[in-house]
Amino acid sequence: MNRNNYKSICFVAMPYGKRTDLATGNEIDFDKIYELAIKPAIEEAGLEPLRGDEELTGG
Repeated sequence: MNRNNYKSICFVAMPYGKRTDLATGNEIDFDKIYELAIKPAIEEAGLEPLRGDEELTGG
């Protein structure tokens, strides 16, 4: 097996979907934050992002 064909995974534990900030009443779109900021930064670092709600196999 050639390990060069695999990227290291960066597991991201964070909220998902839209939530209301109880202190301000502002809506926060966590999916948008992940897609526009967190995921690209992880990919730029050469890692494969995996958010908790994307994990299908468990274990």
